[in-house]
Amino acid sequence: MSSRRPWQPGFAVNPANLLTGLRLAMVPVLIWLVAEQAWRPALVLFLLAAATDYADGRLARSYGTASSAGRWFDHLTDIVLLIALYSALAADGLVPVAVPVAIAASFSFYGFDALVGTRHRSQLASQLGHFGGVANYVILGGLLIDFADLGVALHPLLRATAVALIPLYSMAAVAARLVAGRLAH
Repeated sequence: MSSRRPWQPGFAVNPANLLTGLRLAMVPVLIWLVAEQAWRPALVLFLLAAATDYADGRLARSYGTASSAGRWFDHLTDIVLLIALYSALAADGLVPVAVPVAIAASFSFYGFDALVGTRHRSQLASQLGHFGGVANYVILGGLLIDFADLGVALHPLLRATAVALIPLYSMAAVAARLVAGRLAH
């Protein structure tokens, strides 16, 4: 039997948290690249950031260094990255302002609910939240691929539909969490 605990309390400097910190450090550079419309470098750096998001949790679990503080650090870093990049795109008129606003509202609700809400969560609420987080990354990556003019263009209707879905699934995840909280009481 392994002596490692699945979740250790407290924040520690370890390879997984360093990877998350690296992703956080990429945000100002990504914002600058988007503002300069340097789409190819922005895409490369975004893909690197997405890879760190994929790898940090797996690294923490494999080394037995996973913690609730590291998990919060990972989530907050995702929030900063996604809201910052979607806001930069909105500032250039490339996505509606409703997109970063909906993401910020959804993440804010999740954070508030995690701190003071019920511990009884529905599987649906959790799955919708996870789906939304992954979809935010995928749609952002698709937009950057499209803007980078790599010869793989998104059909304008597909791009508009994907972007329009962000506020919808963001609010659906909040609604599912609210319903789950009410049903638990």
